Amino acid sequence: MTVFGSRDAIVAQVAIDGLDGSGKSRFADALARACAGQGIPATVVRYYQGYYDFAAVDRRLAEAADSQERAGAALIIVEGVFVLRSRVAASAPLVLLEVDRGVALARIRARDAAAGRGNDEIDRRIQRRYLPAQDRYRAAFDPVRRAALVVDNSDWAAPRVVRRSTGTFPEALERVFDQLLAPPPARPTFDSTR
Repeated sequence: MTVFGSRDAIVAQVAIDGLDGSGKSRFADALARACAGQGIPATVVRYYQGYYDFAAVDRRLAEAADSQERAGAALIIVEGVFVLRSRVAASAPLVLLEVDRGVALARIRARDAAAGRGNDEIDRRIQRRYLPAQDRYRAAFDPVRRAALVVDNSDWAAPRVVRRSTGTFPEALERVFDQLLAPPPARPTFDSTR
């Protein structure tokens, strides 16, 4: 197990998975910032282009681990589509982001429209590519069962823990998750009777 902050720390990895539009990139970036705030050097490795070439993805992740270990990073956060299909990423503890399909579809539409795609093309991609591929992936790899941490990421500003296994992540990373996934403070209520 990694001892964060020690000079001889071993590079640890955590994998971020979820539907298209679940907020994997945003969550990975927020996790890296939260780690930095706790003095844990972290880097995010993304793979989207060529994600179907899993041998190449595994080589990239192994190279990233070697590079980050030399640079002193304690944590590599791997995020991308179908993350469990990569042998290297699948060996890491898994964080699964869950969102309602309606939320995911709205995010996909906004993302793809920002990339210049028209509504008809976006709908075609959703119906013929994104949803069927995710359904097949989930049936084959069962990320819900495999996840050490399941997060409802429907609200980017307030991700919420759905399920969390204890003892899976190094203690320092557990504290980062506690901070990142803390419920927002309750707002004071106004008592009109006083």
